[in-house]
Amino acid sequence: MVVFLILKIKTTNMDKSKIPTVVAILLAGAMIGGAIIYSQKSSNSSQTAGVASETEEMTGTNNTPETIWEIIEPITGKDHVLGSPEAKLTLILYSDIECPYCKTFHKTMNQVIDEYGKDGTLRWVYRHLPLESIHPTAPKEAEATECAAELGGNNAFWEYLNELVGANTPPSQSNLTNDLAKIAEKIGLDKTKFVSCLNSNKYASRIAETSAEAAQLGIQGTPFSIIITADGKAAPISGALPYDDIKEAIKEILNNSTSL
Repeated sequence: MVVFLILKIKTTNMDKSKIPTVVAILLAGAMIGGAIIYSQKSSNSSQTAGVASETEEMTGTNNTPETIWEIIEPITGKDHVLGSPEAKLTLILYSDIECPYCKTFHKTMNQVIDEYGKDGTLRWVYRHLPLESIHPTAPKEAEATECAAELGGNNAFWEYLNELVGANTPPSQSNLTNDLAKIAEKIGLDKTKFVSCLNSNKYASRIAETSAEAAQLGIQGTPFSIIITADGKAAPISGALPYDDIKEAIKEILNNSTSL
């Protein structure tokens, strides 16, 4: 069963001015409760729970509802969004490109978007949270997706990300720039411009921003998601839940959202 917080904020849509307040109350409630609101209860937990430093969980912080809204960043042009801006639900995902559980969940989310993105039910917002201590190539790979977006727009971001996450042979640390450039060339981007962008480190600050945001909110592992509705109901989702569980969550949230 999906359990989610009922928020008293009424919105006509999840525009960028409303999201900080909604999420602030959501996270504050989750922290006070001392537990994840929605989590995998399947007996096959070994495929979703992660290990040690990759355990997907949210812990309490000293932040109050008044300060949390200042930490979480509203959805802006910096974000990469798949789905309609008028979607009934918004799923914000914090993810590490090299995390094996994130790779699994990435496939799940593509399946979710195939079913719920095209009809305007859900949009997917991707935010970087590379765990550099265990995945040293992940921050640069995150920068590579931003360079792809610079050269080819939002569609190129998602195409590049899909190729990178699903690569049969992951980029090697010793030849990282060349491996990442090959993917850019594969999807039709200018290789020379891509390498120039990547070597400039111009998007390192953006990756640091989303990582710092996640850390200040108490998110300690990946993947971590938050589903937000237009009428102020929301549910954090911890871990790489399978498609059927995400589908169940979406259906239940929609069924309990009177304004949708």
